[in-house]
Amino acid sequence: MRTVAVSALLLVFGAWPASAGQQADPALDRIRAALSAIAESPAIVMTQPPVRSWGGMTMVQPDTVRGEFVRIKVPVGEITMKAARAIQRAHYHRAERKARERVDRALQDFIKQQSR
Repeated sequence: MRTVAVSALLLVFGAWPASAGQQADPALDRIRAALSAIAESPAIVMTQPPVRSWGGMTMVQPDTVRGEFVRIKVPVGEITMKAARAIQRAHYHRAERKARERVDRALQDFIKQQSR
């Protein structure tokens, strides 16, 4: 984007004195030299930052066009499924424990009746 703007300025300022038939002003020569130096300088290339994770959250590259400066990705589906599975396991283990207790009580009652 910056290169396009500089190139457009060079084209406008470079062609203007020649089209007017006037001799170039020394100030314009200095401006042309400064603009060409900017155009020839290497462009800064932005690399993607490394992906960083903390627990279940992952920090990803933000969308700077929309004004974001931080974007964090949270796996909501995975977290809710872990919670649902934990609740399911708790219900299952509670049901198993209750069933085992009922069988133990029934067996003890049976043994008491047989001993009488």
